[in-house]
Amino acid sequence: MGILTDCWQLAARYLGTRVNRLRLTGCRIQVILSVKIKSETNFKLLVVKSGFSNTWGLPQEGVNIGEDFVDAVKRCLSVECGVEINGKNNTQFERAFNIRKISYVSTLELPKDRHDERNISDEAAGTFYESITLTKKAYWVADIYISSINDIEIKPDNNEVIDYRWMELDDAIKLISKNNRKEKADLFINCFNGKL
Repeated sequence: MGILTDCWQLAARYLGTRVNRLRLTGCRIQVILSVKIKSETNFKLLVVKSGFSNTWGLPQEGVNIGEDFVDAVKRCLSVECGVEINGKNNTQFERAFNIRKISYVSTLELPKDRHDERNISDEAAGTFYESITLTKKAYWVADIYISSINDIEIKPDNNEVIDYRWMELDDAIKLISKNNRKEKADLFINCFNGKL
């Protein structure tokens, strides 16, 4: 009876959520941050420059095994963008960063030369997931509004994020389209298109 219970618990852990089922197919789970602020006439969008690809896009972070999307959003803001979150309790965080929703966007196949470039999760080492070959990434978007530019101070980590800009939507689309392969540019644009 104990072995059967253990098997059911393992099955529930690895198959119980869409995220984990995607991991089993070789997906790395990413959350993209669509951070917006109301300007005088329109909304401005936070756009960051990647230190790895030297391209402009939206901040993004891998979601760790057992981590929820909100915690991954906080980690992305804190680690990559240098936003002070430590010390903010949940109410203070929610006041400064209004997460309207987190929703699935798309799954992109990685180019063959990027297969297995890393684990499907940073916490995969020593787990069942370590043996799974990374072949694609599944993306969710966190739709975030801030009320004032004073609510957020960006200090890029100079590793994953090396620069940032607050941009009008049309300017952000042009920059992102110019600096990314088409599939990735379309993914970023789908994260905020029609939501401003």
